[in-house]
Amino acid sequence: PPIVAVGEPSGATGRDIIAATVVAYDVCYRLVEQVFTHPLGWNQAFYTGPASAAGLANLMRLTPEQTANAMSLSAISALRLRQTRASKMAMWKACDCADANRDVVQYAFLAREGLTAPNECFEGKWGLWHQAGSLDSPLESDIQLEPFGLDNQSFKNTQMSHKIFPCHNHGLSPISMALGLRDKLKIEVIA
Repeated sequence: PPIVAVGEPSGATGRDIIAATVVAYDVCYRLVEQVFTHPLGWNQAFYTGPASAAGLANLMRLTPEQTANAMSLSAISALRLRQTRASKMAMWKACDCADANRDVVQYAFLAREGLTAPNECFEGKWGLWHQAGSLDSPLESDIQLEPFGLDNQSFKNTQMSHKIFPCHNHGLSPISMALGLRDKLKIEVIA
């Protein structure tokens, strides 16, 4: 969504938007494979921040320095607590990732205008890898993000599954089953 929101008014082509979306999803999937947010108490918006920042940097053709600043701002600021998805579900659950994306759009524009962000947002003493259980943290994990490549085999998009319905994973099977039954079963016969 943030890529389309920025791309459309800025005159980006469909190809530009698709390329930026591929970048965003690829960064997201690489983080998903390495950082398990649930035991850390983080909400999944953690993945949205750096991923959307990478996609926007691609779309906006930010310099490497501007990209680093946008990524740092999003990585440092996009941590959201998993309490969003716990206890009684508030309406905010459906808004949290969108709100993170709204923030990331602002970070990309600020970085483009020269705002600098804290360095070592990932590897620093109090950076994300330390907080996620790497780099001398008491948790035992080792985050190793693979380098990007130009061949299709190296894109995580080709190796991950995507939801076919906008719902929680547990809802996918019942929805598929209901759609399969709707032409076979008349609602009037259900007691």
